[in-house]
Amino acid sequence: MALLISVLEQGLIYAIMAFGIYITYKILDFPDLTVDGSFPMGAAIAAALISRDVNPLLTLPICFLLGAVVGTLTGLIHVKLKVRDLLSENFFSIANVDMTIMAQRPRIGPHIEAMRENIAEVLGIGKSRINIKATTTERLGFVGREEGIAAEAICSIYR
Repeated sequence: MALLISVLEQGLIYAIMAFGIYITYKILDFPDLTVDGSFPMGAAIAAALISRDVNPLLTLPICFLLGAVVGTLTGLIHVKLKVRDLLSENFFSIANVDMTIMAQRPRIGPHIEAMRENIAEVLGIGKSRINIKATTTERLGFVGREEGIAAEAICSIYR
């Protein structure tokens, strides 16, 4: 039962994260992946604090404040440094995206085509420019023990 509750909790967390990405990309037309990076950052900070015997209830506001700092920095980079405008003014485009997902379970293979289509739609590029590979870690590490999933992504741009 505890596993089921944990799965539901994680699913809700990632649903909120996906909703945040959807709002920034589709509604605000602002390519901001802070929500994607702030969740793992908050989890890492919470784990570090809790492992140092900090009260778990105290870690929540600390992680919230640090997440707000990261969001503010991202906003400043986009607005003040005009990173997005620099890329679009110089006509940079995405050449290709290459991703590797490492998981023992679930099997990613059957979902790769749907993932490619969704990512291509979000990025506004052809599906042929998206490459997704799935692999296991041969039962090594936290991925091999089925405690998590790891992913790597590389995006090439061109002028």
